[in-house]
Amino acid sequence: SYPRKEGLLKSNMCWFAQLFCELLMQIGLVPMEETDKELLNIASKDKLQKLHKRFSAKGTQASKSSKNLILDPSKSVGIGSPVTEAQQYFHGHQEFFFIFILCTDCYSFCAHLKNRLKFELKKLRSSSESMKGMEKRLQQLKVLSKFLGLVVFSPSWHDSGYVGGSYFDLLSEFNPEFDIIGIIKQASRERYLVITIPWIVEFLRMAKWSPTLQKSDGFERLLSILLGLRDSIRFDENEIPDNLSVNMQAVSFYLET
Repeated sequence: SYPRKEGLLKSNMCWFAQLFCELLMQIGLVPMEETDKELLNIASKDKLQKLHKRFSAKGTQASKSSKNLILDPSKSVGIGSPVTEAQQYFHGHQEFFFIFILCTDCYSFCAHLKNRLKFELKKLRSSSESMKGMEKRLQQLKVLSKFLGLVVFSPSWHDSGYVGGSYFDLLSEFNPEFDIIGIIKQASRERYLVITIPWIVEFLRMAKWSPTLQKSDGFERLLSILLGLRDSIRFDENEIPDNLSVNMQAVSFYLET
């Protein structure tokens, strides 16, 4: 027999990142209760009892594959830590994908995953102007951007914020992976902020625990633009038509978070 290699071949990383995104989009937005109901519909009570008995056996419990997926204690996962606080934003099935990314701690996988998330995000953004299926598309945009923010910003979550010299200048270069300011301006001009601001906020939320990045000029400029947009919405609230008022309130709500 051939010797078994631990881990995934580097040549398969790109494929695995694509599979990861596909699974994320398939079940990431599905409530936990729905998957439980689906399981009960396709499996009889007898089959479920046999499955429970199988996984409850001593031999299975002792096997490596039965170990729970948990975060590395060395990654500061105590109360109030960045990881613990960030995990609260990943509900239901999304929590598994969140833990998986942090547990793997693999540069190659995260690099491919970042490119795949950006690709999928760009595809959905290209149809942002259309109102057809807007609610579902908005939910997908928020999930993709949130995980993109996780991959981009989580490596700097544990920065102390007290880094001096040229190294601080390097770390504080805010690189959001795409032209956020340009996207906001275009959305404002073409009037689809309601489907743009929420996913941008989800992306930037993941930078919350990076004091170094928050001190960068680029981040402060972007935050200033978003706050200015929020204030302008408040000022114009009584002047916009009723059919747009609800949408503007939704935009303002996300900017408040």
